Amino acid sequence: MQVNEIEYQNFKYYYRIYKNDNEELDPIFFISGAFQNMDSWRLISNHFISKTTVVVADLPGMGLADYLPEDYDTDFLVEAVYKILEEVSLENVYMISASYGTILGYKFAKKYPEKISIMVLAGTMKELSQQLKDRIIGSIDVAKKGETQEFAAYVLKNGLMYDGKDADEKINKFKFVKRVLNKQLSAFNKSEMDKYVSNSKRLLNESPIDFIDVPSIKTLIFTGEYDVLTTPESCRNFARKLKNSIFTTIKHADHLFHLEQPTIVIELFTRFGKGDNFDGIENCGEIEFFKASS
Repeated sequence: MQVNEIEYQNFKYYYRIYKNDNEELDPIFFISGAFQNMDSWRLISNHFISKTTVVVADLPGMGLADYLPEDYDTDFLVEAVYKILEEVSLENVYMISASYGTILGYKFAKKYPEKISIMVLAGTMKELSQQLKDRIIGSIDVAKKGETQEFAAYVLKNGLMYDGKDADEKINKFKFVKRVLNKQLSAFNKSEMDKYVSNSKRLLNESPIDFIDVPSIKTLIFTGEYDVLTTPESCRNFARKLKNSIFTTIKHADHLFHLEQPTIVIELFTRFGKGDNFDGIENCGEIEFFKASS
């Protein structure tokens, strides 16, 4: 599949679009997390290309895209998403965002609600805790040293994965996922390290999420039951602030739920996209609904 180049304010970035006239679901746009690129959700995004149009992207500062200095904030990235949607002429988008990308997904929904039909915020929070800020600062210090093995070990130990001694019992595919992530992070080149540092500083500079005039878009929020980065409670608290949201957790998963429980993630995305209920999804936690009081 061809990679399409696009440019916004002199920064080049890229996307793929898998066009499909099937209207089983609204067209899906994936916004990836901090360590991800347009291929990171391939196992899941490939499931949907036979059901609807799917767009995946390397936004500025991600994957193949140009390096983006940290003084370009997330509002800049929102406009980069908007430019892709304008170029491919998509409306009523089913926007799926994860982790770092949830900031962009939420901000996009606030600014351009007419573009989105429904959205997913997978692994999100209102703001970084001081403990998490300290861990991110520590990872930046390690990244600047250029020791990729040390960097990988630090990141895996400090929040990306559940760190309990019983992890292999509680988390599905824990050893396999840890091995895959360690290999990926250990192979970071200088460009990828520079992008990580810049993206992390951008995250540290980000103001807490603004819940004034929240969009009324129906939103699914979830994470793994053992997520220590964007904890279930932080995700639930986010869901409470929205006008029309659903919150749940995925059992036997942490922050890397898309690798540990991809079948459950696909089922959640499919049912939410179709407006179906979540009854009987194996390894899915309690389903909680939140509505605006006025």
